[in-house]
Amino acid sequence: MNPASPAISDVGYYMDILANRGLFTSDQTLLTNPATANQVNQNARNPLLWWGKFAEAMVKMGQLGVQTGDAGEIRTNCRVING
Repeated sequence: MNPASPAISDVGYYMDILANRGLFTSDQTLLTNPATANQVNQNARNPLLWWGKFAEAMVKMGQLGVQTGDAGEIRTNCRVING
């Protein structure tokens, strides 16, 4: 989520976090852990690396099976299977 370019997927999100302009508190919190702060820095400074990771994630999401009809459920509590 990058308010400056909402229709574009790019490293702007990570640049905003580094500039303390994260949209949500959870975005800025990524800088409080060394491992996630490192990921933010890598993604902000290397657009090609980010694009590669993004493409890989999209392929994985595309391989998820979509459940239709009665095969799935919308949980009333995400931690508990509906009774």
